[in-house]
Amino acid sequence: SFSRGKYTKFTQVDGKLNLTNLVFLGINSGSGALSEPKVRRAIALALNREEYVSLCFADCAIAASTPFHPSYYKLSGCTLPTISCKTDAAIELLEDVGYSQINDSGARYFENNVLNLTLLVNSENDFRLSLARSIQQSLAKININVTIRETDYESYASAVENDVFDLYLGETRLSNDFNLSEFFSEDGNLNSGIDLSKKSVKTYNKYINGDTNIQSFIDSFSDELPFIPIAFRQGIVAKTDKITATVLTNPSDCFANINDWTVQ
Repeated sequence: SFSRGKYTKFTQVDGKLNLTNLVFLGINSGSGALSEPKVRRAIALALNREEYVSLCFADCAIAASTPFHPSYYKLSGCTLPTISCKTDAAIELLEDVGYSQINDSGARYFENNVLNLTLLVNSENDFRLSLARSIQQSLAKININVTIRETDYESYASAVENDVFDLYLGETRLSNDFNLSEFFSEDGNLNSGIDLSKKSVKTYNKYINGDTNIQSFIDSFSDELPFIPIAFRQGIVAKTDKITATVLTNPSDCFANINDWTVQ
């Protein structure tokens, strides 16, 4: 299954189910070069999210550039950051903040900061391992060298909790209203590496308190990128040929219209 990170082949797929499971790239904003927002934005622009959806998640995910699902009704009319890979724009951002030289190992550097980063990933999940390798290849194109650190889940969780990482691959199931308090509160379980004093965090708190709109938060989030959204996973709806009715599902009920099912 996708949650266990193992591939399963289905002979008949009747549909897909949108989930609120956000796959994201966690960032240690206190770690050297990653403290610079333009470096984080360059990383985001270098990611080929749509390719990852196809290659790493077997087309069972939807690429995302914000922590809100692309179909979330509150995004209607909003201007969203691109989900497209923009390698040239990423390089331009890096050069803007001084990373214009490349060393013998192919990594950009500026003064004492070299863009050699470690990406922490749970080795027990095949999907995230595949995604980690794809991200490594994407960032190599803008001369950011990434070393993948594969650990078991217990070691992974400990490293994340104690901020012992540059980047990490994470996944969380958000509530249906896409509450992000786990990222942006002092006692949140997902606030590792995030500077809670930054504008994007303050803007989020204003947003949930009704003091600003969602576009304002998206803009500040995209400027600072305390973490980088990659995709929302999807579920698969599969049924036996003996059930002749259309199977309707939602994230909280896989048997939403079971009273209408007919079995031959």
